[in-house]
Amino acid sequence: MENGFPMKYHKFLIYFSLWLGAAINLLGGIAIVTGMILGEDMQAVYAAFPGYQALNVVYGCILLLLAAVCVAVRTALARYRRRGPKMLIALLTVNLILAPLYGVLAGAVTRIPLGQLMDASDAAQFAGTLAIVIATFVYYKKRESLFVE
Repeated sequence: MENGFPMKYHKFLIYFSLWLGAAINLLGGIAIVTGMILGEDMQAVYAAFPGYQALNVVYGCILLLLAAVCVAVRTALARYRRRGPKMLIALLTVNLILAPLYGVLAGAVTRIPLGQLMDASDAAQFAGTLAIVIATFVYYKKRESLFVE
């Protein structure tokens, strides 16, 4: 408890979740930029779908940037910086939008129907992430008096 507020979620974020997010974004970014996610078929896939490699390089670089942002958000939250919760909500919102946007763009580049690239589990993931964004906003709104620097 800090100033009467339970802070378990905050501690979970700064000691585990944001570090894990940074690691996942770092590894995912590297795998996408280098084409490792496509395995041995990388050259054939990129030859068959012009523009897909460029999309993957841009998306992978965004993931690498998000890895650094996770660490910056973690630091701001751990130091109780006023901008910390806003940075977290922005990070979560970018994550909410990024995966479906990549799916739409990948579908456009490869001309594969969106229904084959995304399914009900993607919609469920979007809904779950949206719920987390809203719950996190409410959580930190109640604790905004703690973030003063």
